[in-house]
Amino acid sequence: GTTWARHTIGSLTPLHAVWGSGRNNVIAAGDHGLYHYGGTGTSWRPINSGPLSGYQALWGRAGSTDGDTVLYAAGAGGTIARSPNNGQSWATTLERLGPSFTALWGDGARLYVGGAQGAILSHELPP
Repeated sequence: GTTWARHTIGSLTPLHAVWGSGRNNVIAAGDHGLYHYGGTGTSWRPINSGPLSGYQALWGRAGSTDGDTVLYAAGAGGTIARSPNNGQSWATTLERLGPSFTALWGDGARLYVGGAQGAILSHELPP
């Protein structure tokens, strides 16, 4: 479209990635954590950022077997974190795999991560 709506998160932190399962569930990743947007009439709010800082990439899978969105975040130090419940809690799944990761994508069965120095890895996702 020709019109864009401006959103602010209440912080001047640089943002590097945005992912959403729909217009009422959008998550942004940045240097100082994660932010959630719940749709029209709501504001962006910080959510549990887990074990990482310096988020560069974000990917999620909506409607997992228990109904929650499963999120993956990657960033500084070659670390990947996973949240099984839309960012409420996090666990580090892979640590210190190399340089910082800057890209993350999945197809539901595999997760792909790319980063500095030409690094690219893939990992089979649990159902």
